[in-house]
Amino acid sequence: MTAGIFSYFIPVIESHNVKHDTLLELGLRDALWDVLLNASVFDQHVSRMDCAKGPTGSSGTIVFALPAGGGRNPKPGYHPNEQTWIDCDGYWLGYANNHKPSPQMLQRETVIDGYEHMLGDGQVWTCPIIRRAWLFPCLPQSIARHRGEIEREVLPEYAKVWQASATWLGALTDVELLDCAVAALSVAYRVSYEECRALNLMNSTSMQRIRESALDAPWWEEADSGRDPKKKTWRTSCDPSRRVARLGSRNRLPILPQSRRFDAVRVGIRLGN
Repeated sequence: MTAGIFSYFIPVIESHNVKHDTLLELGLRDALWDVLLNASVFDQHVSRMDCAKGPTGSSGTIVFALPAGGGRNPKPGYHPNEQTWIDCDGYWLGYANNHKPSPQMLQRETVIDGYEHMLGDGQVWTCPIIRRAWLFPCLPQSIARHRGEIEREVLPEYAKVWQASATWLGALTDVELLDCAVAALSVAYRVSYEECRALNLMNSTSMQRIRESALDAPWWEEADSGRDPKKKTWRTSCDPSRRVARLGSRNRLPILPQSRRFDAVRVGIRLGN
């Protein structure tokens, strides 16, 4: 079965009036931020088409982000008997029933290293590492030299999730764990709460797996076991076999020694300090 992507129906507004800031105002930043950085990026990576009659019964525009890895939307337009459409309060989220969106079709342009897990839809997703060994950014960074020292700083588009990840240690409520899982997964994929709900991605197990991956929990499990964590025995997205990483049956994270806790205030790190 050919995989599909998500489409978005914007009521009333005609396609030539749909701009990148239109989607930002409607609340699509979290799902589509990588194609909404500016007008030029939007024009290159987002397709727009007029729709005479959409899920609201009125005219409007259907938009979708072109897959970063190539491919196409197998069912563009509005086809009510072959699609599912969900009211998202200001816009509608849709997908073809026989071409449900896949991880491969929803990947963002920048690939983040991570651990592979089967989520609630039964497909394998690469759950990104946000904090390498729980301490250092595994996110795109700027690099500069200042007074003889190399400085690195997480790029602005990733700064929010980097800062938030400092709060993901310890016990989390269901709401906090969901926030964590969606924020982490959206680093690598064009998803937000609405897309995750549409695909049934989140459950108690998958959310915990995403959190463990984001905080690089297997690194600490290796270190706690006495094995050299540099000689990794788990599978990551860089492994050509692409096997699912398994972090054990424990639904918890190892306790991080107090001496190794990270200062959550600092977004950038300075090497050599």
